[in-house]
Amino acid sequence: MWSINPKDLVIITNFYKLSFTNQFMKKRNCICNHRKIGQVSIFIVLGVMIIFGVAIFLFFGGDLLKNIKVSSSEAKAVHDFTQDCIKQTGIEAIYQVGQTGGYYVTPKESYITDFSSENNIAYYLLNGENLIPSKGKVQEELSQYVDEFTSSCIDDFYNFEGIQISAGEIQTKTKIEEDKVIFDVFYPIKITKEDRTYSYKDFRIEVPVRLGYIYDTAYEIMESQMEKTDAICISCLKRISDEKGISVNMFEGGNKNVIFGIRDEKSKIYDGAYMFYFVNNYGAV
Repeated sequence: MWSINPKDLVIITNFYKLSFTNQFMKKRNCICNHRKIGQVSIFIVLGVMIIFGVAIFLFFGGDLLKNIKVSSSEAKAVHDFTQDCIKQTGIEAIYQVGQTGGYYVTPKESYITDFSSENNIAYYLLNGENLIPSKGKVQEELSQYVDEFTSSCIDDFYNFEGIQISAGEIQTKTKIEEDKVIFDVFYPIKITKEDRTYSYKDFRIEVPVRLGYIYDTAYEIMESQMEKTDAICISCLKRISDEKGISVNMFEGGNKNVIFGIRDEKSKIYDGAYMFYFVNNYGAV
């Protein structure tokens, strides 16, 4: 049987305490070293991110500044002026096609009258033929009007002093919807001032005139008209007018010509109800 001297037991106990303490300190130092390494890694990552951010700013910074410059008050004034001119011309175009039966330039054989401010009104019925233009044709006529007359309103940007403005060719696409007319206009403009250049090219205008609804009314009138081309179906006109909630008026034009005027109180233009005219002939012209 083993026997241990109490003094030896103290020595052994102290030995194990010292051994445990040394192992604990080693582990503690190891943990501290890992923490230090982790902190250094975080600083390295943050440094890389800062350098990367600076590089992105230097690369894209010029474009960002350009975008800020484009919103300058001078450039915006030119843009808003151009937008207003296109809208004004678009309203004129809608008024024009209403006065002439859907045309900017009326066909050669048109009815000449003082009744319409533009004098010539297109025939929709002539020699027994239905001559109402397609909606696509009316859209083309509207586009042509805007293309040709917007420059008159722009007037070479005469009112803008101290800046150089150059403009390209106007190209308009028009869409007639039931309750409005939409003009999508491509009009490249460059504004230069103090070695800075700004540019605009795309404009969209919406005019709240129910031209699509009015056109559909005229189309329906002509469909019923073609059932009997030598007379006016009064009951048909009353039915269409009641169904559409729109007034259809007739005026004697002489020589068997009758002027039709579709009046829409829900479409206002130049502070009055919108009018759309066309002429039917019920005999030889």
